[in-house]
Amino acid sequence: MRPLYLKIQGFGPFLEAEIPEETFQLINQEKLFLISGEIGAGKTTLFDAILFALFGEASFPDRNPEDLISHLLTDRSSLYPEVNFKFLLDGKIYYILRRPNYRNRKNTVALWINNRLYSQQISEVNLKILEIIGLKAKQFKKVFLLPQGEYRKILLSKPDERRELFELLFDTDFLSRLETFFKETLKQKRELLTTLEEREKELLQLAQVSKPEDLKKKSEEKRKRLEALEGELKDLQIRLHKLE
Repeated sequence: MRPLYLKIQGFGPFLEAEIPEETFQLINQEKLFLISGEIGAGKTTLFDAILFALFGEASFPDRNPEDLISHLLTDRSSLYPEVNFKFLLDGKIYYILRRPNYRNRKNTVALWINNRLYSQQISEVNLKILEIIGLKAKQFKKVFLLPQGEYRKILLSKPDERRELFELLFDTDFLSRLETFFKETLKQKRELLTTLEEREKELLQLAQVSKPEDLKKKSEEKRKRLEALEGELKDLQIRLHKLE
C-alpha cells in the first residue's frame, strides 16, 4: 500500500491539516523516513487518522474514534471531524472518506475505486478494505503501527498469535502448505510400505518360508529340479525315438 494523499479535519491537535500528493511522492521515493516533532505536535495523530480512515478505529486500544476529535472544534464551527485518505494498491487508486459520530450525526464513510464511487455503506466498505489489504485492524496495528512498549507484548504474546502475525507479515502461508504437502506424502508412502510388508508376509507364508532369502533359495532349488526333470524327459524322448 502506497499513501498518496491525506487530509485531516478536526482531529487531535489539527483543526485542518493536509499532506499533499507531492509530499507523498517524495516520501515514497525513500526507503526510510522520519516523522519528528515535539510532544503533542500530532505525530501519532497522522497514523491515527490513516487507521481511522481504513478501519474506523484508533491506534490505541483504550481510545475510541470520538476521543480523537479535536478540542479546537466548537459549536460555532462549520467544520466536522473527518479524514480523507488516498492510496495506491495493486495498480488501483482507493480514496476513502470517513467521519466519526459528532453532533448527533452518525459515523459515515465513502469509498471510491479509480475515481468511481464503490459504496457508502459502512459494512460494505469495511469488508472491501479487509479484502484489498488482507489485514484486520488489530493485525494492521501490529504490522504497520507499533506504539512504544508494544514490541515487547508481541514477543511475549501466545505462539499462535505470533505465528498468525508473522504468516501475514512474511507470507509464510506457502511454507505451511508445503509442509502439509510433504507430511501427507510421507503418510501415504508409509501406508504403502505397510501394505507391501503385509503382502510380503502373506507370500512367504504361502511359500512356507520365513524370510525372502529362503524364498529365493527355495526358488533356485526348484529351478534346478525343473532343469533336471527336463533333462530326464529329453533322455526318455531320445530312447523312445530309438525304439520306434
